[in-house]
Amino acid sequence: GTQMGLDAANPRAYTDAKAASASGAASTGNGNVNGHIIRVAEAGGESAATAFTWDVYLFGAQSDADPTRINLSALTADQDFSSPDGIAFSRATGLCWIQTDDGAYTDATNCMMLAAIPGKVGDGTARALGYTRADGSTLTVQTPTGKVPAAESLKRFLVGPVDCEITGLAETPDGKALFVNIQHPGESITAANVADPSKYL
Repeated sequence: GTQMGLDAANPRAYTDAKAASASGAASTGNGNVNGHIIRVAEAGGESAATAFTWDVYLFGAQSDADPTRINLSALTADQDFSSPDGIAFSRATGLCWIQTDDGAYTDATNCMMLAAIPGKVGDGTARALGYTRADGSTLTVQTPTGKVPAAESLKRFLVGPVDCEITGLAETPDGKALFVNIQHPGESITAANVADPSKYL
């Protein structure tokens, strides 16, 4: 079912096994487990345009994931992420702030916010991903992708406490101070441990 649903805008299908939980069971997810960000450029730069071009700006992935099928943006350990859920652009600096609400990569790190230089649609290349269907035939999915981010164009800015979601921000007019919303931190912390700061790391 997932293989038949693949297309240029959703080109990945893979499994991500999380570390075993306290109960000893490991949870897994299938499909586009870590998510991605699609960029759109309206024709002529007009918001009322009826045509546009697009590409996949960034593919969320763990840095050590397969670079040919999963970590297509070649993310490093300093910039890997999963489940991008919020995006804001700074009026002062032009930076793109990416916020995560993740359940797939939280066995390794908490939800986070990254600072990115957004680039432009078409600054990368097309990638072809091949899959083998159940009948043995091959499905090839071709998708436009953004330029692979360098260390200076994509960085992890902050990591939140356990169980949180990074959601929303405001900045001062000069862009020198940010106010970042940390939603529901420690939601799985028991009442007995609520005063123990080590449980929130």
